[in-house]
Amino acid sequence: MGISLRLTFRRDRNEHLHSEIDRLKSLVESLAGPSSDQAARRQRMPSPPHAPDAHPDGHGLDWTSHAARDISQLTHRRIDPGGLGSASIYQLEPRFDPDRTASPNLDMVPAWPSRLHDYEFRQRAFQHFSDRINRFECLIDSEYLSGLSCSLDQPYHSLLLLVAIISASTIVTREHRIGDELVQCAERMVTRACTTPTATLVAVRALTILVWRELTVGGNPTRTWMFNCMAAALLQQLGVFDWSLETIEKEQQSSNFSEKLTAFWAFSAVDRICAALLGRMSSIPWRHNIQIPRFSTTFVPGGTPVTIENLYFDHLWALWRLHGYYMNILYTPRFATMPESERRTLRLDCKQAIANLRGLIDPRVKLGSDRVAHHPFLYFLQMAFDTSPITLNPPYLGRGGSEQDEILQEMIEAATSHTIILSRFREFHKLTDSPPVVIYFTVRAATIHLLLATSTDATVQRFSWHRLKICLESLQDIQSMWHFQASRAIRYVQGLAARWGVTHALVSSPGPCLAFNEVGSLEGAVGTSGEGYDSILWQDLPPADLGISNAELESMHWAISQDSSWQLMPGSQPSPSFQ
Repeated sequence: MGISLRLTFRRDRNEHLHSEIDRLKSLVESLAGPSSDQAARRQRMPSPPHAPDAHPDGHGLDWTSHAARDISQLTHRRIDPGGLGSASIYQLEPRFDPDRTASPNLDMVPAWPSRLHDYEFRQRAFQHFSDRINRFECLIDSEYLSGLSCSLDQPYHSLLLLVAIISASTIVTREHRIGDELVQCAERMVTRACTTPTATLVAVRALTILVWRELTVGGNPTRTWMFNCMAAALLQQLGVFDWSLETIEKEQQSSNFSEKLTAFWAFSAVDRICAALLGRMSSIPWRHNIQIPRFSTTFVPGGTPVTIENLYFDHLWALWRLHGYYMNILYTPRFATMPESERRTLRLDCKQAIANLRGLIDPRVKLGSDRVAHHPFLYFLQMAFDTSPITLNPPYLGRGGSEQDEILQEMIEAATSHTIILSRFREFHKLTDSPPVVIYFTVRAATIHLLLATSTDATVQRFSWHRLKICLESLQDIQSMWHFQASRAIRYVQGLAARWGVTHALVSSPGPCLAFNEVGSLEGAVGTSGEGYDSILWQDLPPADLGISNAELESMHWAISQDSSWQLMPGSQPSPSFQ
């Protein structure tokens, strides 16, 4: 009897394994991409017609260069059916952890770094996190943060949050070794921390901080993405992604609604940066148009006064929500299969949605055109709105059509507007008192300015050099606070200049990461392959063929030559259209 049962069990198990193998084979085939017949048909497709108003003269740019092919996939990695993609705006360097012997008992609390037993050290870390990090990032709402304890004698999930906060604070104190050790401790702790809904919400906060910390110091990208996906999965388990118009009212009556909402928006901002830097898709299912109330719904009339910082995060996160929704269409295979008319409608809808949101900005956080000092967060919000086209337009480049010139023009105006706002900010404030997201805005603008530096038109070159100088000087200033990301951004721009053959555009700019004579000597070595200079920057660059006709390229060149916003000189007034 026992032998018969064992044989039956083995037979059932084998049948189950065979069915799983068949299912996985089908899945692999479905993800393998288009067939050879489909690829052949795509190659036979004629180039799209060029713009009727294409101007053959005055373009000044060589759109067969590396600059053209690189700019067509700026900012974000596109995921193909096989799960691979091209480059994000600039890749974080993989930094693998040293080999560690896995503990056989993950339930045990990991051995803390010795400094963590120092109560004064923990108190200082909390203060650094509150003053220098959370003020700019709102990773935890200030009321909740003020109620946290520095004690090591507290529930396990609270210890995880404590470890995450202190690991982030080591960025300010430059104690990176301790920070790395704490992140490794947190990695082992997180699986045990999610025992109840309350503990799970605390774990989401901790994971959000850990993702932010790893992105800021350029930590292990695999571990960073794991933390990010775990936070998203926990929010899903808490039901946040399933909110609808019908359930919101009921949710608002729950005791932890405000905590859930704040945790979600803090995570969404970090997820947005994670997706951009790691070249991944957002882990939030924006494509389902989930109904998440704005952060401002947590503002209680007559309660704690609403600060400029609160209003800033409310508007910034609303903008990130729009970005997330549209990027989940623009940067997926779905976009490539959309008819031209649908792509055009999508772009106009996206542009209109952002314009509508800009029109609803609270007057208290709206930056005026007057050249007087404003609260720093007003400048940051303006930068986020201004650089949106550089984030959302690249998928349209290289596709031809009559809108190429308009699309490129929007990106140029966005970069110019950002540089103007950056100059105004530097008149009244220090860039050391700014969030790291300013680095991301600035490096995107600098990339567009560097693109214009490839022009053969001397006037275009001159103004692009001036704007590029402002961007690089700003990145140098912010290095003293956010050293890794600012240095990485400068190296990225320097590397692009070497790759595109325009290192002369950097001569009047700062070079804290690489001497300019070294950059110039690298230009010939880099050539067209990118080898010899920080190969991590080039390993996922897009293919050379943009797939557009010469007439369309001339139309794009003409759009750049007609740019009316080049007059960015010291003392010039910002364009009213960007206020």
